[in-house]
Amino acid sequence: MIRESKTLIENLDNKFLRKYHLRYHILVVDNLDCSQYVRQILREIKNRV
Repeated sequence: MIRESKTLIENLDNKFLRKYHLRYHILVVDNLDCSQYVRQILREIKNRV
């Protein structure tokens, strides 16, 4: 599983690495309530920086 995750990240970096080498966050959730909660947390963290 870890090897597959590293391969996935490398492939995503090749196509989706942003300017200044910032990476998009990918969130895969099977529960909509949890997804909204995590997005809110990420927004708050982003606003603090």
